[in-house]
Amino acid sequence: MIAEAAAKIEKHFGHPLDLEWALDHDGVLWWLQARPITHLVSPPSFVIQCGFEGADDSPVTVWSNWNVRETMPDPLYPLAWTFWRDEVIPKVAPLVSGVSPSSPVMPDICGLDLVHGRVYFNMNVWVGLPLIGPMMLKLLPFVDATAGKTLCHLYATGVLRPRPLPCGKFRLFGIALKGIFLNALRDTHGLFPRRAMRVLRQDSAPFRRRDDLPSLSNAELTEELRLFRPEKGRRLFYGIHMMIGAGISYWLAYLMFRKFPEVQQVLTTGIPANPTTQISIAIDELTTSARPLKAVFLEPSNVPELLEKLGSAPGGEAWLGRFRAFLDEFGHRGPKEFDLGGVRWYEAPEMIIGLIREGLKTPAEKGFRARLRHLSAERKQRIAEALKASPRWQRPLMRVCARMVESYMPLREAPKHYAMKIFLRIRLAALELGRRFAEEGLISTHQDVFFLEWSELLELARGQRPDTDWHSLIRERQELYKRFQAEEAPEFLRSDGVPVALADEKAVGFQNGTLRGTPVSGGIATGRVSVLTSPDPGAMAHGDVIVLRYADPGWTPLFPRAAAVVMEVGGLMCHAAVVAREMGIPAVFGVPGATRLLETGQVVTVDGNQGVIKKVF
Repeated sequence: MIAEAAAKIEKHFGHPLDLEWALDHDGVLWWLQARPITHLVSPPSFVIQCGFEGADDSPVTVWSNWNVRETMPDPLYPLAWTFWRDEVIPKVAPLVSGVSPSSPVMPDICGLDLVHGRVYFNMNVWVGLPLIGPMMLKLLPFVDATAGKTLCHLYATGVLRPRPLPCGKFRLFGIALKGIFLNALRDTHGLFPRRAMRVLRQDSAPFRRRDDLPSLSNAELTEELRLFRPEKGRRLFYGIHMMIGAGISYWLAYLMFRKFPEVQQVLTTGIPANPTTQISIAIDELTTSARPLKAVFLEPSNVPELLEKLGSAPGGEAWLGRFRAFLDEFGHRGPKEFDLGGVRWYEAPEMIIGLIREGLKTPAEKGFRARLRHLSAERKQRIAEALKASPRWQRPLMRVCARMVESYMPLREAPKHYAMKIFLRIRLAALELGRRFAEEGLISTHQDVFFLEWSELLELARGQRPDTDWHSLIRERQELYKRFQAEEAPEFLRSDGVPVALADEKAVGFQNGTLRGTPVSGGIATGRVSVLTSPDPGAMAHGDVIVLRYADPGWTPLFPRAAAVVMEVGGLMCHAAVVAREMGIPAVFGVPGATRLLETGQVVTVDGNQGVIKKVF
């Protein structure tokens, strides 16, 4: 109301105004002052690329990067964004919405856009989806508390409105309900966690054991680029349902144990089946087996030199065999892995070797697997105590919910883990084509292939050579990419330019020596702060409190060495929170400005039960 009235006054006078106003006890608006603004600073402008250009979200589009700021926090290369837009979203959206891929409604319900080079959710789309929209507003506070409160406030005040769709809402509801039911029938293996995990392993294995890329023709490489298709690995695509089921199982158990916050904190602790947790177990075991070779590992040398030395050292070849097995199983992961331009451990294992080297500098301890067994026993003990303290009629349901969490929670991360094997294969195929294009002189280096768009890459791979100055076009895109890297976009953005205030009750900054955030993993730990800007094992010491802006799966192998984790974003069900709880590491997320307010070398106490960080000195 106030904003609309102010806009009318500004329109009447024909120039920007500094307005002062007040509301009396009866709620009547009074304008107290109106004067010209003489030094007006233009609001920042952001480059928006819509997933579907023909949509109309009037009067206001609301974008948010909740959750995706963890997995895709940085600007995407043009190839990566157009791959998501043209290949991934059209394949995944039908599984989430239940709408057929051939439906004319499908472009309107694809809810990802690009804001200043970064992936954002178009929230007008998401809140308008039948079933999913209402459920999202209910569950979002569990995933990201700050984002959940902010978006619920924007929705309640009418700023965030569902996108108008070309068919009626009730008709779309019926279509979605039918589609989701049929998808669920096709995905019966998702009802059985062990079977689901076995299916994911089986169906992803062939993507790492295909023909050598240099031996393939351009036409065959084009087929490699199109691997992200249901007909290539249909059951992998139903992993999205597994992830949703895991989230629901956690939410139900969390509610069932609402009278026992100490149990809520450990519902997922000590569960080793999550593939991301298994990465840390495997690194720990590689470190243990490397101890007889400690002298070789700690010699000053880069990774290629180290691997060469190990080949001739006694016992080194056996260790290298274990290392190759690790890369075969987990080498498709790495920081920024959802971007086709992101380098994987398979290509550059420096981070893994760095973790092993740092681990060898500390005395041998009880293995990480044994630590998880201890945490699992502790979780079961707390659950047993809660059951004993509950009414008899509640115990069976509480017991079922606790078992469901233990069985289903590994599926929260597993589908992404195995899908990344397809991403790696597509990335390597694109690089092979880039090498060939560079030899032809079409582009300068093989890495320039990531500045092509998806349709352009397919066109060139098929042998079509449009009259385009690719060198100039790539230079323009590189300059824009550098701009995106240098300029951050806000967590929430409105198309009308009005800033979005975070609807968060926490005070920003230190209050009496204390920072507050969202408690996501229980426990209390004191340690030296290490503020990390990249997942560099050498930038932290064992037992440090690591402070991050975000943590995608490529960061989480650092967690076992940390006393606690503090993160600027995130909530209970974000990726890093799930991993921290499984590992029993105290964590507080959603701490605005943590990487700025905390300094490397400070000593702090992190209380993952209450969500506070206190300075010690």
